[in-house]
Amino acid sequence: MARRTAIAAQVTGPQVISTILDFDDEAGTFGSREVITVSSGAKFGGDYVMRTLTSQVRAAIRRAKHDDVVGIGVATVGEVDAAMGRILADRVIRGWSGMELKARLEEACELPVRVVNAAEAHAYGEAHWGTGRGAGKVLVADIGAEASMAVASDDGIELLPVGDLASVASTGGIVANYIERGGDRVYHHDKRRPWGYAMTLVEVDRRAHEDDDERAIACLEDAGHALGEKITAACKGKDIAKVVVSGAVAECGPILLDAAHKRAQVSIEPSSLGRHAALIGAVAGL
Repeated sequence: MARRTAIAAQVTGPQVISTILDFDDEAGTFGSREVITVSSGAKFGGDYVMRTLTSQVRAAIRRAKHDDVVGIGVATVGEVDAAMGRILADRVIRGWSGMELKARLEEACELPVRVVNAAEAHAYGEAHWGTGRGAGKVLVADIGAEASMAVASDDGIELLPVGDLASVASTGGIVANYIERGGDRVYHHDKRRPWGYAMTLVEVDRRAHEDDDERAIACLEDAGHALGEKITAACKGKDIAKVVVSGAVAECGPILLDAAHKRAQVSIEPSSLGRHAALIGAVAGL
């Protein structure tokens, strides 16, 4: 099938993200319609998240016109039994373990459903449709609120251990490091909100690049060094053709990735797909 339309969704934990993807396999291109992000309601438990996911998918099907949709792909947190579309284990959403995503979505939507771990979906999307396309064996490091690394090749996806990388290089890890170094816990940029905003990676990155804040620079370099060391270890003996970094850190200025590149001694490229990577990987094979 040269042209196909699929519904893609991602359960991140706190959010459910959904969109309609239109693929032209002959041309090797894809288009995404509006990406909708809503609260998953994770604090209410797995059943509530399942209802939110189902509602968002059904709404996307209505927007796409049901007859044109070939299937539904879901990328999710947790360990996934891809054959059964079941969540085997998860520490992020209470009651998500054991959830029968495939069966419940197929019953509700009357379309084929594919369920995959989010890290695997992300790696597949970047390797086959993003920066790593055509490169062969690609290492994808997705660093945001959490951290994951995977090698994508024609043989499939291999998830790699990341150890304590998230504690240094994730969004929360960088912000915590900044505060521990004496940086502000809150920042102010809106007079209508005099109590300020909780410190974020975006603000730390801005201070490093625009204000030459030494604490912010040191935190980004620490994160880059940790990421570079993990990339070096992951590449050892694997004949990696390209390294792609995605997630929130890929959207930072050059300080972090420059530090990672120097420590890794390999070329590191930022993601070209951003939040679309996992969504594209989720619908692969439909």
